[in-house]
Amino acid sequence: MEITKIANEENIPITPRGSGSNLSGCSISKKGGIAICFTMMNKILEINKENRYAIVEPGKVLKEFQNEVETVERKVGEISDATKRRAA
Repeated sequence: MEITKIANEENIPITPRGSGSNLSGCSISKKGGIAICFTMMNKILEINKENRYAIVEPGKVLKEFQNEVETVERKVGEISDATKRRAA
C-alpha cells in the first residue's frame, strides 16, 4: 500500500482499524497519525482444522468468523460420520 510506504518514510504513526463499535476509543490515531480502516478486508483466507489455525483478514467480524468455523466443523463431522457408516 502506497500510504504505508509514505507514512513509514515520514515517520507518521498508523493505527489499524478492523471493525467494531469503537466505544472504547482504541482505534483513535495519535495526533498527526493516520487511521486505516480494514472493514472491507473481511475474508477468511484459510481454516486449517487439522493444525488448528486460520488466516483471516483484519476486518472480519469475530462472530461471523466463529459461525464459519462451526460450519466447517459440522461438515468435517458429517464426512467423518458417513465414512464410519460405510466402513461398518
